[in-house]
Amino acid sequence: MKALLKKNRTEDPASSKVVPFPSKEANEKTILVADPDPKMIPEMLQLFPHDKITFVRALGADELMRWLKVCTPEVLLLSTELPGMDIGELISIVKIIHPRVPIIAMTGQDSIDLDIERSLRKEGIFYFFHKSFGFDELKTAIGNAVKTLKRVAGGRAVHGL
Repeated sequence: MKALLKKNRTEDPASSKVVPFPSKEANEKTILVADPDPKMIPEMLQLFPHDKITFVRALGADELMRWLKVCTPEVLLLSTELPGMDIGELISIVKIIHPRVPIIAMTGQDSIDLDIERSLRKEGIFYFFHKSFGFDELKTAIGNAVKTLKRVAGGRAVHGL
């Protein structure tokens, strides 16, 4: 299991020394985690201890945009609390850059306005995850997102549960 970049990669995506995202091993997946919560990567490592997954972390909207220029993740985990830009705007931009990437919106808030969740679903997110519900639900959502992405061959991708 690899966390963040790959253990031997420490380049900042904003630096001029950024090289293309490292080539993947067979069946390796990249999950881009756009969340300021420092516990997210350790949680992901616990959820997927034996899977070939590289987790890339973005702490803010600007960093997310830089990563999306150098990598195409299999799944984007996008926090509603990500600083730097409104989540609806972020989703719209991501859909333009990588229209087939499933987006799992996440919130750490115990209660969220249902209008916000409905709005994000209209923007085309794959799933809306409440962290307080437990991370097993997130593992299932990620697995379903990857399966859905694999089934899409040509044409326009349609994601949703």
